[in-house]
Amino acid sequence: MAAGYAISTLSRPLVALASGWHQVLGSRFMDRFGKGVRTAPRDAIISESADRRFLGRAFGFHRSMDTMGAVVGPALAFFFLGIFSNDYRKVFWLSMVPGILAVLLIVFFIAEKKARAVEHVDRPKLTLRHFDGRFRWFLLVVTIFALGNSSDVFLVLRAQQVGMPPVTIPLVYLFFNLVYSLTSVIAGVAADRFGRKRIIISGFLLFTLVYYGFATVGHTRVIWLLFGLYGLFMGLTEGVQKAFLTTIIPADFKATAFGVYNTAIGLAMFPASLVWGMALGPYLARSHILFRDDDGSGGNGTVSGFHHATRPQPINVNAPMSEGSWTPTRSTVQFFCPNCFHEVGSPHGKCPACGVDMDTWQRRHSYTERLIHALNHPISEVRMGAIISLGHQKAVSAAVPLAQCAMRHAKDIVQGLEIVRSLSKLPNSPERNKALAMLRQHPARAIQEAVFKIATAPD
Repeated sequence: MAAGYAISTLSRPLVALASGWHQVLGSRFMDRFGKGVRTAPRDAIISESADRRFLGRAFGFHRSMDTMGAVVGPALAFFFLGIFSNDYRKVFWLSMVPGILAVLLIVFFIAEKKARAVEHVDRPKLTLRHFDGRFRWFLLVVTIFALGNSSDVFLVLRAQQVGMPPVTIPLVYLFFNLVYSLTSVIAGVAADRFGRKRIIISGFLLFTLVYYGFATVGHTRVIWLLFGLYGLFMGLTEGVQKAFLTTIIPADFKATAFGVYNTAIGLAMFPASLVWGMALGPYLARSHILFRDDDGSGGNGTVSGFHHATRPQPINVNAPMSEGSWTPTRSTVQFFCPNCFHEVGSPHGKCPACGVDMDTWQRRHSYTERLIHALNHPISEVRMGAIISLGHQKAVSAAVPLAQCAMRHAKDIVQGLEIVRSLSKLPNSPERNKALAMLRQHPARAIQEAVFKIATAPD
């Protein structure tokens, strides 16, 4: 268990020192490997340390504290980002401190029960022969259930599809984790008193209702309720399932049982998420389109159709998009005046705010001009879509406006880094050099370092 926590802790410097996505990906693999190493022995220690009558309470308390850490941790990260002027590297270095403390606590203060001495120990084998039918049936049930589950990111995407603003998504997910944390202990106590199987079954039934709600929801206020109920489902099942598992496995093979249990669920959720991704592919493809062609000429209309998205994608300006190739609905699309960015009911006709004829305005401005103008849009996702597209177009005339956009929104580090990335794609020119000079004055050290790498990179 100590080794697992140590591996995850040692993954933090990889992020702090990362200069590319592949290093961040390696850090995530290392962190998840550490989680896999520590989870089974940790659960086995909890099951051995708790009175059999209070297993639900013990595992519920663990889930509650673990989830509360997932709430407090990001909150502290945002706090320290403000102190360190958005220097992500310092925050990742600082995140090693809790991990180191956890490892020290395990090494010096947590003692597991001594195993009884035996004359002969068999070599460990991956087999289920030590477990009876109850364990195997339970394993089958949770695996089948996991096949119907998926990554929580799809629920987030569904919330965005309904119209939840991206800025609200972290708050909704925070609410989910709070409910999850607060209900875990209560559910554990209830399981010890009324029966663990009853609580697990009630959780499964609640899950069915929650996913039905996500499938039919039509208002953002209901999303809050659904995420709260989803947190309740997690509280009813995560800890209680492990408490029930403890009662049906041999005392000498607890860690093995928990390892098999976690492996089965993890392997089942992978194809479940893959199927969800394939099923939602058409929606995901169009939900990231920020710039839509209204006359079939390819890329016409600065912000003709916009759907809130977490990661906008660039537009293929060489691939025309016909009027009938995408039929948006009012619940998933916002239209804005391309001149003043006032929200309008239709991308055609006169804007009620500034009086500009939107069709005429779009015809009089080139696609690049419209993208540059979109850098002034109040919604960050629209700006991000313009930034990525300008980088793909390699439009030199956009260099200075891109830098100005980064300076106007200095606190948006993700947007700033994307602007630097787009500038790196532009050919060497006075405009590009002027833009990079402007960004050297950016208050965020991460932006300054990114600009320095471009300036010192060989042509």
